[in-house]
Amino acid sequence: MGRKGSRYTLEEKLFYIGLLQDGTANPHQIESQYGLKHDQVKQWLERYQIRGVDGLKRTTKQQYSKEFKLGVIQEYLAGDTSYSELTRKYEVSNVGVISQWVSRYTSGKSLDSSSTRRRPRLKNGRKTTKLE
Repeated sequence: MGRKGSRYTLEEKLFYIGLLQDGTANPHQIESQYGLKHDQVKQWLERYQIRGVDGLKRTTKQQYSKEFKLGVIQEYLAGDTSYSELTRKYEVSNVGVISQWVSRYTSGKSLDSSSTRRRPRLKNGRKTTKLE
């Protein structure tokens, strides 16, 4: 299986893209041989074709305005396009990001950047003694 939770290096990504481009393998063959999800390889190939090597590099967390999110959400809810098409069109890092926006919007939650991925604060515990 793939390396769940770990990141692939730029060289590894280029290796898999090279297999696709020279016709050595297709995404499903890469998945079965190397354990890497075929959708991931396709996403890397698309990014590489659009932005070159820079499209494969990890970037800092992107901040999107509330207006931008609403525009993407409205386009999705109009029913004419999919998450993956919107991801490519607006260069959003991942389909899960748009899915999360739509979920938050349809459930009535805030779309503000500051309201997502916030971890709850830990409450102060009680005082203990050395014996405890």
